[in-house]
Amino acid sequence: MSVGRKPEPERKTALLDAVVDYLCRTGIGDVSLRPLAKALGVSTYVLIYHFGSREGLLAESLESVEQRQRSMIAAWSEAEPAAGTADLVERWWKWCSDPQHLPLMRLTIEATALEGTRSGLPGALRARLVSEWVDLLAGALRAEGRTAAQARAEATLLNASLVGLALDLSATGDRRRVQAAARALIRRLLA
Repeated sequence: MSVGRKPEPERKTALLDAVVDYLCRTGIGDVSLRPLAKALGVSTYVLIYHFGSREGLLAESLESVEQRQRSMIAAWSEAEPAAGTADLVERWWKWCSDPQHLPLMRLTIEATALEGTRSGLPGALRARLVSEWVDLLAGALRAEGRTAAQARAEATLLNASLVGLALDLSATGDRRRVQAAARALIRRLLA
């Protein structure tokens, strides 16, 4: 009877972080395991062992990015439980427009925009990448007195606006103009 390799969760976590960094630089549309493995200094076998397939690797990478963002939001909520929607949007925008984090936002946008056949990501995962933010914003808006229908509609508009601003900033690099637009959006939330 042969004994398989013991799982190495620390190695997988470090590998996942390296994969996310790589995807932030290259995008996901044309990623394949062989060049990825070479760039990371591992074999394709190591990637298959830890992630099962290209699709599994992409899904876990995007879930990792979302988990980072969920943890950040949870920390904000714990630090300031009474913060309103405008505060949440302002903090989130400040975080995602930071040059250090903008590539993570760009990666999420690419993942949701690419067809499943091209990205290899299941539709349910791509939909969840959007719906989690809409749900979070809708919850904050409900807490401020909006009806469920109003909160959902406004949250959808807010999410689309923020994604559009991040896409604009990523594509143009025009930080001054895009930041002014983000401030205008936040002011409208406060009105």
